[in-house]
Amino acid sequence: MGVDRATAMTGDSGAGRRWKAEDFPRALAELQAPVMQACRENDEWPAKVAASIYAALDFVAADPAAARVLTVDPRVHQRDSGSAYFGMIERFANLLDAVAPSDERLPVSSDVALVGGIAKVIGDHVRSARVDRLGEIGPELVQFALLPYLGFAEAKRWAERPTQRDSRAGCRSGR
Repeated sequence: MGVDRATAMTGDSGAGRRWKAEDFPRALAELQAPVMQACRENDEWPAKVAASIYAALDFVAADPAAARVLTVDPRVHQRDSGSAYFGMIERFANLLDAVAPSDERLPVSSDVALVGGIAKVIGDHVRSARVDRLGEIGPELVQFALLPYLGFAEAKRWAERPTQRDSRAGCRSGR
């Protein structure tokens, strides 16, 4: 799904809504709903993580202006909104912590760092109006998230599973 640069920069959403920085809580709720649904639809924890990442990417593709409010505007346009952005990172890190076995995670990483890294990559794509390319990096984001828990080979195996990519269609239908 291509989004032209002007649309991504103005705050107009593909759904015909206009998003402003003060809409952060509503945008976060709209992102969290499909992520939580994707998590509930899977049994194995790596599948929950992968499906949740794809659900987030689907949300961004469907409404890049809302994603801009969540990943770009909070740090740039409001003095106190950095706390909202970091609160969002912590919220999703807590979700990761709830499903992933933290005792298996490598000690040099944290759930906050993993989620923050994913948010940064997504935000960079939103900022540069490359939302249409997010699907290409979905497997890499899944591998990045699973790597500290499973190691390279197993994280890559989960990232390349066709069922994880196919689950994106299920995430979209939940919106």
